[in-house]
Amino acid sequence: MSSVTESRVERKRQEARQRLLAAARELFVVEGGFESATIRDIAQRADVSVGAVYLHFKTKVDIVEALVNERVAEIIESAKAAIACVQSGRQKFEALMDGFSQMSLDTEMRLFAQILFLQRRSGRLLDYPDNLLSSNLSSIIDLIAEAFKAGGSDGSLAIAENPRLLATIIFQCVFGVSVFDFFLSEQGNEGIGSSTGYSALEITSSFKRFLLNALVTPPSRADD
Repeated sequence: MSSVTESRVERKRQEARQRLLAAARELFVVEGGFESATIRDIAQRADVSVGAVYLHFKTKVDIVEALVNERVAEIIESAKAAIACVQSGRQKFEALMDGFSQMSLDTEMRLFAQILFLQRRSGRLLDYPDNLLSSNLSSIIDLIAEAFKAGGSDGSLAIAENPRLLATIIFQCVFGVSVFDFFLSEQGNEGIGSSTGYSALEITSSFKRFLLNALVTPPSRADD
């Protein structure tokens, strides 16, 4: 097979994959049918055979992994662009928190939360891989840690803990709010606000302000 033919085959393969992801996004995210939609439904929506679906994805959760990882990759690129526009570590951290707070409203991130909810409700594993989102989430944590290091270096933040450990704790708190918000929504409540009186966005925004105040570098005092 010539290189030109191989390139054409690969291009068609990628086009089919993108059609499948677009079809799954409509069914899972727009129409909210992750649990009821079948591989056949996805194939019909994408206008491909069922066998073609299995050439790319073995399960529905594999498709979700691709959807969510694509979305997280977009969020990471937006975050990188945001922190490139500011100078201090404090400004970088604030820009990151503003962006990540929006994750609680992101439909594809909520789709990931839905999988966790279904696992909990059914009492069985849904065959999703342990590394789902792991590399991209690790990249997000790295960005926060880098902002902390920059803040420690330029004096705009007071970082007493291991920067990456602190970044991991903060991100897990923000992501956890999003997941818990979806759990409550799926149980017929109005999200996390039904039990706290505050929306997920209000909670994460307040958390950001608290952290910025807590991590502010204390002013130096002259010796007595």
